[in-house]
Amino acid sequence: MKDGEGFGRRDERGGEAMAIGDLLRTVAAPVMRHMGFGRSELVARWPEIVGPALAQHTTPMTLRHPPGSRARGVLDVATDRAQATALRKEIPELIARINELFGYPAVEHIKICVRR
Repeated sequence: MKDGEGFGRRDERGGEAMAIGDLLRTVAAPVMRHMGFGRSELVARWPEIVGPALAQHTTPMTLRHPPGSRARGVLDVATDRAQATALRKEIPELIARINELFGYPAVEHIKICVRR
């Protein structure tokens, strides 16, 4: 790579180049907070959390916490009927992975919402 190429380089318009993932997190953060996702990493890293097979059939919808708390929340996850049983079996492990990602017990329960 030559000097001036890669991350942190300036483009022709004089602005700083930015990785698309960083840009999407910046733009999506206010929407994610409105949906209850205080940290958009949960949505951005969903395939890593649940694995590629479940990620194709599941979507984190909302993360609700008790009033005045950011812990012990309920995560609503949409899935199709065929994957609901597989997802249900993974709930304890998923809660552990999510809480590890957040660094505190952000999720206490996962509610499965079957898509019609």
